[in-house]
Amino acid sequence: MNDDYRAEVASSPWPGSCVKQRVVVTDLVLSQLSDPFRIGLIVALVVTMRRTASVTGRFIPLVLGVVFVAVMLPATMPNATSSSVDAILAGLVSNSIILAAVLACVQVIARVRR
Repeated sequence: MNDDYRAEVASSPWPGSCVKQRVVVTDLVLSQLSDPFRIGLIVALVVTMRRTASVTGRFIPLVLGVVFVAVMLPATMPNATSSSVDAILAGLVSNSIILAAVLACVQVIARVRR
């Protein structure tokens, strides 16, 4: 008998039942880092922050935007393989990484323009 089949049978309460399998958080973060919609939202967040920085500041809009994107995407596009809490926490990590990369690119572009 196949070991994979035994593990599958042991993880489901009865044969043929639909049980959510846990996704490793690192796999979830890596999949979110390559999501073009998430990257586009973070880029738009940085562009908006730069245009309105004199009125709203920089830090608070960025933090609120990262949290908003991290909560909005799992809420509107649920993933059957992971829980919402795991997806939101992984979203906070991946959004922060994307934000750091976008801010670094913006700084490089600003220095080249001078």
